[in-house]
Amino acid sequence: MIAFVAALLTVANPYLTSALVIPLGVPAVRTPAPIDPLLAKMLHGPIQPAAGKVEFGDKSWKSLTAGKDGFFEDSALEGGYAAITYEAPKAGVYVLTAEGDSLVYVNGEIHAGDPYGYGYLHNPVNLRKGPNQLLFLCGRGRLRVHVEEATATAFMEPKDVTVPDVLDDKVLMAGAIPVINATDKPLTGLTLESPSQPQIGIAQATGMNAGAFDIQPRMTLKRAFIFRGSDVSQGGELKVVLKQRGKVLASTLIPIRHKKPLDVRKNTFLSQTDGSVQYYGVRPATKPSETNGLVVSLHGAGVEAIGQAEAYGPHEDYTILCPTNRRPFGFDWELWGRLNAVETVISATVNGDARYPGDLSRIYLTGHSMGGHGTWQLGVFFPEFLAAIAPSAGWLSFGSYAGGLKIDNPNANEKAILEAMSPSNTELYLSNLKEKPVSILHGGADDNVPVSEARTGRKLLQALGNNPDYHEEPGAGHWWSTGTEPGARCVDWPGFFKMFDKARTTDSWFKDSLDFVTPSPEVNAGTMFAIIELQQHPFRPSRLRLTTRPSGQGKYEVFGTTENIEAIEFYGTPKVLGKEKLSPIVELDGQRLNLQKESRFKKKKGRWIATDTPSQMQLHGLHGSLTAFYSPGMTICYGTHGSTAQNAWMLNYARLLSEQFYYRGNGRLKIAPDADFVAPDETNVILIGNAETNSVWRKLPERGGEPIGVLTRKLFFDSKQIQGRGLAGFYVRPRGCDASSAWVLLGVTDAMSQKIAERIPLFLSGTALPDYTIFGPDVPVKGTKGIIKAGWFDNDWKLPK
Repeated sequence: MIAFVAALLTVANPYLTSALVIPLGVPAVRTPAPIDPLLAKMLHGPIQPAAGKVEFGDKSWKSLTAGKDGFFEDSALEGGYAAITYEAPKAGVYVLTAEGDSLVYVNGEIHAGDPYGYGYLHNPVNLRKGPNQLLFLCGRGRLRVHVEEATATAFMEPKDVTVPDVLDDKVLMAGAIPVINATDKPLTGLTLESPSQPQIGIAQATGMNAGAFDIQPRMTLKRAFIFRGSDVSQGGELKVVLKQRGKVLASTLIPIRHKKPLDVRKNTFLSQTDGSVQYYGVRPATKPSETNGLVVSLHGAGVEAIGQAEAYGPHEDYTILCPTNRRPFGFDWELWGRLNAVETVISATVNGDARYPGDLSRIYLTGHSMGGHGTWQLGVFFPEFLAAIAPSAGWLSFGSYAGGLKIDNPNANEKAILEAMSPSNTELYLSNLKEKPVSILHGGADDNVPVSEARTGRKLLQALGNNPDYHEEPGAGHWWSTGTEPGARCVDWPGFFKMFDKARTTDSWFKDSLDFVTPSPEVNAGTMFAIIELQQHPFRPSRLRLTTRPSGQGKYEVFGTTENIEAIEFYGTPKVLGKEKLSPIVELDGQRLNLQKESRFKKKKGRWIATDTPSQMQLHGLHGSLTAFYSPGMTICYGTHGSTAQNAWMLNYARLLSEQFYYRGNGRLKIAPDADFVAPDETNVILIGNAETNSVWRKLPERGGEPIGVLTRKLFFDSKQIQGRGLAGFYVRPRGCDASSAWVLLGVTDAMSQKIAERIPLFLSGTALPDYTIFGPDVPVKGTKGIIKAGWFDNDWKLPK
């Protein structure tokens, strides 16, 4: 399929040039229940676009011709649809490459889109001979489409490799490249090989996620390969070969850069979240030392991590570390973006091959634009590990800047939705920065992120008693620089480093008192003194306030109060709260607890009761937005026991989720049919179908009667059947007796509910779902008002009374 990539360069006009377009007239909002009037019509059967045809309201289709560069451009494509008819010369598998679409329906079968126009998302699709309908949902006003018959069994996409730069010819390194199965059958026994791999040994290769693998029909898998610097040619190319049981299917040359020890460069690591290969950019300190600081710098939307590192000039005693957020747009430094930043720091300072000398009490967080938002986000959730934070041109939350969902007079279902999305509301957790050094930078004439975001952040911190360093650069826009020194001043700001020079973390997060608030233990479970194991109500702020008082003989006792905490464990060090000698007695909510005898407590009827073992109900991290359950060790199991149409849809829905997570998260999801399902107990498993169509689903243990049941044409909630068509139930259940992992059930009842389910955004930051959500057929028209049920299970995994 290398010929496919080459065709884009050699054919004069390889793109489709005629389309019909229609606007939706719906504002862009980050919501788990998007409004789409065209989808509402599609629930009742295929649509037939025609020029001048009124489809809904006053919206009609109009003809549009692509420009010389192949792009369709029109305001209708800012949230609207484009319909293209493609005449296939024969039936078979074709490769569809679109740039600028959010998703595409190919004869009704949905696939992921490429909204940011990267150009490397190649979807193998089934086309029939003659006319085929391609229906694209777009978001940014531009669309370009290419279709070509698949002429190879499988191919690789070198435009989307993840590779490190080479320093040492002998060190074993990991890279990754997309592999596309362009057939309608599974491909098994595949390997990716570099010149060194046969000599490394299969055990070691498998340990680095680079052994044999399979790919389901018409799917893309970004797969790891391993190599040494000695494998790279003098011209800077690495040959990677795709084989099937020793037979060569494809090969490609990947550019690899050689770097010197003090050069800006890329390193890679294996993510513990999903086993994917991720990279980070780094500018090493020019004078390596154990006393150096580590500056974690988060990039803006559309910026590569290596570009962020290159925006800094050299620093003698600071290493600049730049995570990726998984992709240049990724997750806005929330969800998997937040995890990526944490994993990157661990990789660079603890686990990685490239260890950077430095003082772990001197870890500083900064970032620009979207990275400024990430600085606020990671700052409020991980303050005890950061010596200082410094957002530049950052926005506070989706609600204040980036299209967050706002609901006037929310009903009970919508309240649960908003609770699940509460981690995005950074302002709710700024008290965690009450005693943290903060420096805020913004261009006074920023036309992208308004300077009001910086001013609001300063004002809110000042109300807490924190007077941050603050600078508005007069007349400066979003990205700017001043002076002649190397580095862009909007990120490489001298005022930041002046603050960093003085700031250190200590054994005590707070000086004399502690005020910790978290949206959920899933996001951050605790502090250096205590860990929150259970909330009384999921995703409402849980707060722990502690202070100390003299108790005699030079000792201090701790006094505190809790809000929305049901189980807690104390594990503090003697220097917590700035006191060398703490009494083992803690007075919590007016009740005296002896930590010398017990450390874990659970609230029962308003009283704290000592408990010896962790709760066997829901441990921290198990409640939460449904999207949280896609890590660690994510596996999708689709059903094969329905009708031919049901089975085809379940496989395609698994394919869609895989495509979406690959595209937005540079990640990999394991996918298997129910007949072949095998997953360790600690793995979270996503089940697609229902209790009749998925054999693994029907084997789930019932715990005194399941609160939700999904069958073909039937959905039960609290033992009562909900009547009607188009019902989709998304919910979670514990997996294993210790509730350390979960089943994520994506249940559908009929063809109408299938179309609703596949449009629920499970990989979009700024939106989330609670423990259970039942979607109805009115969602495409009414949005969240069309949700029938949504809420949280209690800590026994039952519906609360």
